[in-house]
Amino acid sequence: MISILKSFALVLFTYITLCASLANAIPLSTADTDEESNIKQLIYIFDEDRSVLNRRYSVQNSDEYFERFERFYSDWHDRLDAIDFANLTHRNQVDFHLLKTHIDRHVYFLDQSKQEFESVREWLPDLDDIMEFINDRRFGKQPNAQQAANRMDNWSREIGELKVELSNSSYLLNRKPVRQIVR
Repeated sequence: MISILKSFALVLFTYITLCASLANAIPLSTADTDEESNIKQLIYIFDEDRSVLNRRYSVQNSDEYFERFERFYSDWHDRLDAIDFANLTHRNQVDFHLLKTHIDRHVYFLDQSKQEFESVREWLPDLDDIMEFINDRRFGKQPNAQQAANRMDNWSREIGELKVELSNSSYLLNRKPVRQIVR
């Protein structure tokens, strides 16, 4: 009985999710002009593309993530630059500005994350080797167990060495203090 309820709940959740997706994709008002529909569609496409890329590049602190998202945001800036802003309705101009601001905000936080990543990069083990391993697993490549074990032993050893080096360096002393939450 419980499995039937779980199955029903899953089907209901899927149906509601699908209906919500369709409601976002189909304009509710037929009074929208083509330009208005296009701007609305651009906002929807941007959010969907960004979601897909976030799923594809799941390791956010990696060179490939930063490179791909920098290219993604740059392409979207180019796409917005190609729009004739003066010929948009006031409503579309507002939506245009909101989308541009939304993209700029993502670019800002991507740059902040990249700077933070670069500041600690020297204290991380062989990132290229780790990303190669992660990408092989992501694409379903069956790893050689012995090679995987050797890789992980090397990473563990390298992490231990970096940990000792970090504790003996002045890096931690020169960092800005982290704001503590007092309860």
